[in-house]
Amino acid sequence: MNSDQRFNGGNGEKQASRRRAGAGTERLTEAERRVLTQVRLAKTNKEIARTLGISPATVKRHLEKILTKLKLRNRVEAAIYGVLMNGCPLQSRPRCGLREARNNGLGSALGVAQAGLASGDFS
Repeated sequence: MNSDQRFNGGNGEKQASRRRAGAGTERLTEAERRVLTQVRLAKTNKEIARTLGISPATVKRHLEKILTKLKLRNRVEAAIYGVLMNGCPLQSRPRCGLREARNNGLGSALGVAQAGLASGDFS
């Protein structure tokens, strides 16, 4: 048992993985974090631009920087990363898709995705 597991009730691996994955978001600017939050909510560049009061071209530039800094390949990976870091925006609803996926045995697939995001290994 490592020190994380001793101090975190045996959930050290999961929490350590979140810390490693979360470390990437610390490199993002505040504007990039706001864009990532909107990407997590499945907003288009045009919707994000309207919400944040910036141009769609600026949204695109921020998204490109997010992908580069977090070593993600596309918008879908960015959305998944945002959900893993900040939780599902629909989890308070009775039929949260993320909760249903976990309950139906897809939790291991989500864990694999989280581990891949944390390590930066997508091959």
